Amino acid sequence: MSLQPTQSCHLSRPWRSKTIGTSTEVVAAALAVTMDNARLTKVPEGALVIFLTEALFSIVAWWFSELPGRAPGDADGIFRKLAVPALNAAGLEG
Repeated sequence: MSLQPTQSCHLSRPWRSKTIGTSTEVVAAALAVTMDNARLTKVPEGALVIFLTEALFSIVAWWFSELPGRAPGDADGIFRKLAVPALNAAGLEG
């Protein structure tokens, strides 16, 4: 699963919040790349984007406070272990 955003992805989602803005756009772009032609069957896409955005920032904040000497890959691995089951629970099909 690739969580890298692409420059070619333009987002105009009605749930986009100006207070969160760019971070949700990055997560939404990454989700769009990950999903490709897949679809969500159990939750709205906007809810999943907000969930993943908040989860990502929570893991990064935790990593800074609890694992300051560890590599960023450690935080990434923890995030992915938590995010992938969330994607499955959201009913990602395709």
